[in-house]
Amino acid sequence: MTNARYRVQGMTCANCTKAVTDALSAVEGVKDVKVDLSKESVHLSYDEATVDPEYLVRVVKRAGYQLIIQGEKSAKIAQIRSIVTLAISALFLVLGIMMSVAHIPAVGSTGFGHAMHQPILGLVLGTLCLVLLGYAPIRRAIAGLRSRRAGMDALVSMSALASYSVSTYIAIADLVTGQGQMTYYDALLMVLSVVTIGSFIESRVKALSGKRAQMEKDKAPSRARVVVGSRAVEVEPEQVLKGDVVIVPQGETVPADGVVLEGQAELDTAALTGESTPRHAGVGDLVYASSICLAGSLRVRCETDNLDSMAAKLERESYALNYRKGHLGKLSDRIAMWFVPTALIIAIVAFVANLFTLPGWDWETALIRAASVLVVSCPCAFGLAVPLTSLNGFYAALRAGLLFKDGSTFERVRKIQVALFDKTGTLTSGHMVVTAYHGSDETLAMAKGLESISSHPIARAILDYRPEIEGILPAGATEVSGQGITSEAGSIGRIKDIERETVAAWLDNPEGATLVAIRDAEGNLIGALALEDELVAGVEDTLKALRDAGVETRILTGDGAASAQRLGRRLGFRPEQIASGLTPLEKTQMVEKQAKDAIVAYVGDGVNDLGALAAAQLAIAAATAIPAARSKADCTLLQPGLKALPSAIRISRRCYWIIVENFAWALAYNIALIPLAALGLMPMWLCAAAMIASNITLMLNSLRASRQPGQKR
Repeated sequence: MTNARYRVQGMTCANCTKAVTDALSAVEGVKDVKVDLSKESVHLSYDEATVDPEYLVRVVKRAGYQLIIQGEKSAKIAQIRSIVTLAISALFLVLGIMMSVAHIPAVGSTGFGHAMHQPILGLVLGTLCLVLLGYAPIRRAIAGLRSRRAGMDALVSMSALASYSVSTYIAIADLVTGQGQMTYYDALLMVLSVVTIGSFIESRVKALSGKRAQMEKDKAPSRARVVVGSRAVEVEPEQVLKGDVVIVPQGETVPADGVVLEGQAELDTAALTGESTPRHAGVGDLVYASSICLAGSLRVRCETDNLDSMAAKLERESYALNYRKGHLGKLSDRIAMWFVPTALIIAIVAFVANLFTLPGWDWETALIRAASVLVVSCPCAFGLAVPLTSLNGFYAALRAGLLFKDGSTFERVRKIQVALFDKTGTLTSGHMVVTAYHGSDETLAMAKGLESISSHPIARAILDYRPEIEGILPAGATEVSGQGITSEAGSIGRIKDIERETVAAWLDNPEGATLVAIRDAEGNLIGALALEDELVAGVEDTLKALRDAGVETRILTGDGAASAQRLGRRLGFRPEQIASGLTPLEKTQMVEKQAKDAIVAYVGDGVNDLGALAAAQLAIAAATAIPAARSKADCTLLQPGLKALPSAIRISRRCYWIIVENFAWALAYNIALIPLAALGLMPMWLCAAAMIASNITLMLNSLRASRQPGQKR
């Protein structure tokens, strides 16, 4: 199966996306069709042996839309065609305004007014406008009605055909009888031109909304350097496979997620994590595809194929955001689907009511008012209320450092009531650090010298402590497994029970910490160190932000009670909020119990967290999580630490209220203007302008969701 993404032109609402989805899904050999209205594109998989992309173009065209498959050249042709159509629309708009002005008595009595009132001129201009600007929406409307769908195109088409039919009837009658009745060609010209120009503006606003969707592609490497034997061979990035060793020199991009084997570099990871500060990468560090090597060079062993990298998945997830919709997205689609039949019923009622109330059974005016109702009705506002806001919120959360899998997850994060955290690898980094020391500088120098012959994590932590003091290696240093290191000058190792009270006094009662004793040659205690798992950077501020947002925080860990309680005190947890000594099964059971009474998020990273992640309503994988944990998670932290979590909650809550605002705007707009159109208080061209203005207002409001929490306008 081949994965492909194509642009689709002509979509305006949820009905359009369903039409394109149904048309492509009906083709044998095509699977996983995901249409994104906000990006005006479709992502799908198809069997190259049975499906010709040109056939897909014809299928979409029959549905009333244009599928662009030939890349840059076709995109430029489509852009030129769009600009030409825009110019034609502008011309018809000017002509429509001129014809409308000619209805003013002071202007109508002039030569210009008489010329504009000529029925032949109106008939010619109206026919040209209907053919050039009305063909596309009418074709889409017919295709939609065949498949029992009606969207904005149906409303616009029916109103255009109604005004054209009435005007043509009047024009022909005028040619025969010379009565000189007023036609409505001016309304036809202005409606179709305003709708076309408005659609062009809408597409530009939607492009602004989804412009970040191209960042993965823009940052993707043009070539990759794969090590084959003793030389580097340049290949297409898509050909990089798991297990390949690649060279990433300065200025080039990492082609796949992997581990650094050699070298050091400063990486720009903004395309993936949104972090503007370059990240240092050295031997053993995990690096991600789309990261740019700003300085230095790396030799990387790829842990994924290029197409399975985090950057590649990111693009697919952005489609999934609109494809796997949450409650609000489904509600938006349902309203949009029922809105058009409702608008048709209102238009029919308006026609009948005007027919019986207007003097002389003025069916022409009644029909024009009914057509105005169809024009002013705005189903797109309901269809766009959720997806545009969600898309912008998705990218705001991405820049904050959290990747969501779908729209349902994005909605749920605002409801989090309880956040449960694994300890090691989530709240702490998993790296030991010295937190307290008692002894002289000479004693510490000896301790560092002894630890220099060991590869134990504790040894590394002691060597990193107070770097200004250099280690002095005593003679006869020997490491004894499980006991420590001895030498002729002294030793370092486990604390003895008899020494605990003294060490506790020296180190201010470090309950739960790992204690290390330093002794002289006679075995006398001359110094001690306390070591603890290093806190993740900024975790205190993150937990405070969560608590300020009304989220209760708890720790679930398999570590002992002493170390868990000590960590909890440092981070502001109450004793009852800490559960220690838990097996993976007990973790899962505790999450399930919590989830019965509240909306629970669980943040974890390891194998022992898999059950808990599956049991939580919102599963969050830490940046260092193993692949299995990431696959279980609903969202993934892209940066070390937890600072993205409170930001994502604020973004999700803000998006919810923006969506509510959009719904309220769409409802108020339709309730206010549909009666005005039905009563004839709004000319048809003004109805079209109001409908487009409503859509653009809603889109601009949705763009607010792209701002980071606290970011100024």
